[in-house]
Amino acid sequence: MSLQPVSFRKGRAHLPRLSKPYVPGKHDPRFWSDDELDIIRRYYPTGGANACLAHLPAHRTNSGVYGQAKKLGLRAKVGGVPKIKIEFPPDFDDRVKQEWQQLDGKNRGAVAALAERLGVPRWQLSRRARKLGLTQPHKKEPPWTAAENALMAKVPLHDPDRCASIFHEHGYSRSPTAIAVHAKRIGLSRRFSEGLAGRQAAKILGFDDKTLTGYCISGELKATKRDDNRLPQQGGSRWVIRPDDLRQFVIDRLERIDFRKVDKFELVRLLTTEVAPQQARAKGWTLAEDSIVRGAYARKMKLVDIVRELEAAGFRRRSTANVSTRAQILGCTSQRFNDAWCNREDRILRDAYVARVKIGDIVGLLKAEGFDRSRGALQMRAIVLGITVDRVPYWTDEEKKIALDGLRAGKTHGEIREDLRQAGYTRGPTAMFKFAQKHRIVRKPDPWTDDHVALLRQRYAEKRPVKEIAAELGKPLASVRSRASQLGLKVRLPWTEAERQILVDAHAAGERLTIAAERIGRPYPNMVAEARRMGLSFLKRTVATTPPRFT
Repeated sequence: MSLQPVSFRKGRAHLPRLSKPYVPGKHDPRFWSDDELDIIRRYYPTGGANACLAHLPAHRTNSGVYGQAKKLGLRAKVGGVPKIKIEFPPDFDDRVKQEWQQLDGKNRGAVAALAERLGVPRWQLSRRARKLGLTQPHKKEPPWTAAENALMAKVPLHDPDRCASIFHEHGYSRSPTAIAVHAKRIGLSRRFSEGLAGRQAAKILGFDDKTLTGYCISGELKATKRDDNRLPQQGGSRWVIRPDDLRQFVIDRLERIDFRKVDKFELVRLLTTEVAPQQARAKGWTLAEDSIVRGAYARKMKLVDIVRELEAAGFRRRSTANVSTRAQILGCTSQRFNDAWCNREDRILRDAYVARVKIGDIVGLLKAEGFDRSRGALQMRAIVLGITVDRVPYWTDEEKKIALDGLRAGKTHGEIREDLRQAGYTRGPTAMFKFAQKHRIVRKPDPWTDDHVALLRQRYAEKRPVKEIAAELGKPLASVRSRASQLGLKVRLPWTEAERQILVDAHAAGERLTIAAERIGRPYPNMVAEARRMGLSFLKRTVATTPPRFT
């Protein structure tokens, strides 16, 4: 089973839920309530389980009452039930022998069904079958041998069914449950150890889960699927990534890694781990390839041309990032890019760095002047010029004062961000949340009451906008959307001309799409889809006016 790319331009049919939706305040009947426990405390000491069952719901059993009484430390004072001797009919043994041979041992409940047909309790039937020699008494599992313990260290303990098959192939009869229990007894870990999980690899590279899944689906990152029989509603089988494949992905696509987000220690461990000899010969660099790279750098060739020259010489295809990394290892430095930069570009770059303009906006400034430079080229040139600075958007004293005053006044994060925007500052929801958390002014959300839920259901049935529902309930938009999703409520409102005009005005004014989303009151993915349908792009647009303040 493999995941397929999903298009969000049109709706898709959702698979049925695997579990019942969450209903606030409703508990599963298998859990014991306080009233039921009070009944056990009241009637069990004097009347036993039968007295309790007379006042408990119909789904409660004797064994359940005994278990709860044991937890509560209660003992019944009533005497035992007098024993009644059961007289079997003359042909009972013959009928048991005849029908016992026809039982299906793999069918649970077959013995109980036979006892019901014969009109005797199940335990009496089992005891009689043992006396007649039809079955053997249950005994403890045979002791584990040294060979079996040695095999336990080699089998994939994360899959007990597969382990049981391997044991059977070696001549041992052990059930999956027995293997799992024995692994716990001898202290063996049952974690998956045949590779990295998708979330582990994403954490090492600083990606989110969806980005890494996209690379796995497209084939850019070699990955396989675990045979764990997960259903499509559970996301399908999980990805398994070999450390060597992940290391090669990092080397081939170094330009896609944001080293500010990676797990530094795990990434260093990944890159410094020795590669197997056969893989080193297959993917390593040969002396002839190194010679071609040195000569190409001496001739100031482009990375793309170096890749083509390597292919023309009969070597495997290398990415531009792979060639650049190999050149750095060989100590090759190219002056091609440094020589190509003119004084005018350097002046624009210096002024923009002094004004703390964002990298994307600097690309737009250079493009407005007729220069085409990438983000990576700008950052490398800034290193050469020695003008790199700490670009972390620290909070100013004025921002802190506005935010703290708003938090102490009981304003929401959205209202405080609007106050900051009017003062000339821009902060996102995450930055505002972390600021409040740092200053220990984290307000607990108001609990949802039954009246709130009833009003939410009513407004969703009326197809009211979520922004109006949130204002009426006095709760944040995110809280309303989250609770509606838990309750299975959905509302599809068509776009109005006024909303589309707000989107067009935001694009013309150079605002971010998140600001337009807050103004309209629609989710960000909805805004992205509508902007794409209208042909509006909010990504890396040319900046021809005064450089904006870096935030």
